[in-house]
Formats: sequence, C-alpha cells, structure tokens
Amino acid sequence: GIERMLEPHGVDVLFCNHAEAQMYTVEESPEKAAEALKSLAKVSAITLGKDGALITTLEDQIKVTSPTVTAIDTNGAGDTFAGAFLAALSQGASLEEAGTLGCKAAAQVVTKFGPRLTQELANSLK
Repeated sequence: GIERMLEPHGVDVLFCNHAEAQMYTVEESPEKAAEALKSLAKVSAITLGKDGALITTLEDQIKVTSPTVTAIDTNGAGDTFAGAFLAALSQGASLEEAGTLGCKAAAQVVTKFGPRLTQELANSLK
C-alpha cells in the first residue's frame, strides 16, 4: 500500500483533503488526522473546503481560512491549492502565507466551471 511508498524516507509535503486524511488515519477530526500524519511528512496540508486548511509540521499546527465564495464546480480545487502552496513556498513564503494563498486560489477556481484559473486572475491573488 501507500505506507511502503511513504515510510522508508517520508515525504517533504503531503497534501490531502479531509476525507482522504480520515480514511488514511481513521481519525475524525482534521487536527487528530494531522497529528497522525506527522510520522509520514515534514509538512502536511489538509484542505477543508470552505473551512480553509490545516498545515502541520512536527512543531506546529496552522489553521488558515478560505475566502467565502459560491462554489459552482470543485474540480481542480485540490490541485490548485497544492500548486499555489508550493509556488509560494518556492518564493520564500511562510507556511501560513503559502496556505493562505492556496486557499485563495482554490476558492477562485471553484467559482467557475473547469479546473484552471486565468493568468490574470492568478496574478491578482498575490
């Protein structure tokens, strides 16, 4: 299973949504699931839809919020979150800043049909 891929060396950043975190860890709350994921990843990011995201390291748990929007199509929200999060980290952002940008980007992508943001909209999120 997935354990054989993750356990030998762990991973730097693990992304999952709340349902995936629950299935893997058998923990109901995102906070407990995040605690259980600490052994697998240096950083875990559990997306929580309209409730934002929970970013966890060995030392800290950071809750970030999501802008309030009307969701039309959630296709691509997780990938958009992950892409924005990693882009922000690669530019020196903190985990909280990266999570916040990920939530902003994902919130925008769900307001329309299709999994992509226009370049103009993506640039406006910074």
